[in-house]
Amino acid sequence: RVMAAAIAARMGACFGDAAAGATRAARSTSSPVTTPRGPVPTTVSRSTPSSIASRRARGAAATREGLACRGSGDGGDISRSVGPHVLGSEDSLFFQAFNRNKRAMTLNLKTPEGCALAKELILQADVVINNFRPGTMEKFGIGYDEIKALNPRVIYGELHAFGKTGPMAHIGANDLQLQAHSGLAAITGQAGGPPNRAGSAIVDLHTGLALVSAILGALFHRERTGAGQLVSTSLLQGAAHLMGYFYQEYWATGYVHQAMGTATHLSTPNQAFPTKNGWTVIIAPSQPMYERCVAALEAPHLMMPPFDTREGRMRNREQLIRVMSEVTRSYTNEEIYERLGAAKVNVAIVQDVGQA
Repeated sequence: RVMAAAIAARMGACFGDAAAGATRAARSTSSPVTTPRGPVPTTVSRSTPSSIASRRARGAAATREGLACRGSGDGGDISRSVGPHVLGSEDSLFFQAFNRNKRAMTLNLKTPEGCALAKELILQADVVINNFRPGTMEKFGIGYDEIKALNPRVIYGELHAFGKTGPMAHIGANDLQLQAHSGLAAITGQAGGPPNRAGSAIVDLHTGLALVSAILGALFHRERTGAGQLVSTSLLQGAAHLMGYFYQEYWATGYVHQAMGTATHLSTPNQAFPTKNGWTVIIAPSQPMYERCVAALEAPHLMMPPFDTREGRMRNREQLIRVMSEVTRSYTNEEIYERLGAAKVNVAIVQDVGQA
């Protein structure tokens, strides 16, 4: 028997009388359920739009019901009201996307009753995840040391903004903050334009999957040894991993990369090109693939110097893109996709969300 619930951990008064409200809310949805065998996650996190990373981490187990604990104001998880709603639904599409197959409960962890109920649920879990600021779980008496003493097999995952230690450890953060802090926003967008945010919350999502990877490793370790583990990561670490080779080049050469639209400094052609009816991405980084690309587009002048070598294409990037764009404008997206796909050249039509 597995206790499965999602807990929204409230920081303030809960339904009037804090202790009584916390107890009522907890008991309202804490009925036991039977689920397939396997790790059951317990998530303890702040219920804000910035906790996408922890939602993604616990979302890896979304095909079974899990236990989560989020801190919010009145009404439980505030992400229920963030973003568009489908007519007749109390929960937003944003909430539904990250919380499928989870039950919700509100606890006031500032009360002994709330903490006792949280411990009761956590003791039956395989995995505990929290994304409170460092020290918060310890203040509630449900930090790793306390939980480990009660349940030595528990896998305890922590996800913070800027890490557990250091001058920025006390600062909360969300995806855009780390895109800005890491330099990602500065290399996103059109050349010469203002900084841009990535269209998706990539730092949040990437960091959440990094925590999933650590938890899976810890579960494998537990299968061999019987012992649980503490695993920890941060949005800062997730952003640094995304920016790794940009940092490496800066450390080695001092070069600071700037935004390049859909292009990349690693090779060319490697970006979106205009067509008769939209845009198509063409990526031909190697000499053999570039030669196949030129043949498929029936554009032999793209093999004339200085475009006949990789080095020549890199040195004359802007000229190549201009000449190649003249060629791609004579085709539709579908024509280029068919031609280059058949020639084993990397190609993709740029689609909107509906088309994708």
